[in-house]
Amino acid sequence: MYINPMSWYEANELPYRVETFGWVGWCGVFTEDPEGNTVELVAYDDSIKVASELDSR
Repeated sequence: MYINPMSWYEANELPYRVETFGWVGWCGVFTEDPEGNTVELVAYDDSIKVASELDSR
């Protein structure tokens, strides 16, 4: 079962930020744990890499 992490963060009123890494086709969701460490969730998305390659032309 897949749960969208951004929906979960919003439902629990937790802060997060999203970044895309076009050269590798990743989408990253960043947040912090209770001790202040950065936690990153990444997923490959072929459409991000394709869009990045089109933008570089």
